[in-house]
Amino acid sequence: MVGESSLSRQREVDIYIGFFDQTAYDRFSCQAEEFSLVEEKGEKRKGEKEKKDKEDKENGIKKKKLSPEEESELKIPAKVAL
Repeated sequence: MVGESSLSRQREVDIYIGFFDQTAYDRFSCQAEEFSLVEEKGEKRKGEKEKKDKEDKENGIKKKKLSPEEESELKIPAKVAL
């Protein structure tokens, strides 16, 4: 410890961020105002889905289980206009 230069005690750290899909990156990179709009839209969609599910349950309509191939076809990433 004695006699070491101050440079030997400095550290360099590289930090990387990885995203699994474009939607996650879009949410990360948008501004606060844009993010609040995205959150509001998501809450609205969630409310509409819950309402539809409740109506379907009351009417006796059962959901069809989708295969993984069908699910991947239905997933469309949301784009955020920057």
